[in-house]
Amino acid sequence: MLQKTVSDQVIESLLIEGCDDAEIAARTGLKPRSVTARVKQLYLIHGITDGVRRVQLTVLLFRRSLACELKRNLRNSLQATAKAS
Repeated sequence: MLQKTVSDQVIESLLIEGCDDAEIAARTGLKPRSVTARVKQLYLIHGITDGVRRVQLTVLLFRRSLACELKRNLRNSLQATAKAS
């Protein structure tokens, strides 16, 4: 089974920002071929096997990050409401 590393999480964040492999390599200190290989592994980890894979992966990661942010904001709002009452 493929598992994500801390580097993968950084790569995912940079993908969401719109970085290409060369930019990711420059910002992380990884070799460009290593970035390309990890991005291909991320496709498999996230179940993306065909089509415009980079776009699919970026959209998936972006949606997940938005969902996490919405959950965090809702939780904070509920906690603030509970403290106020």
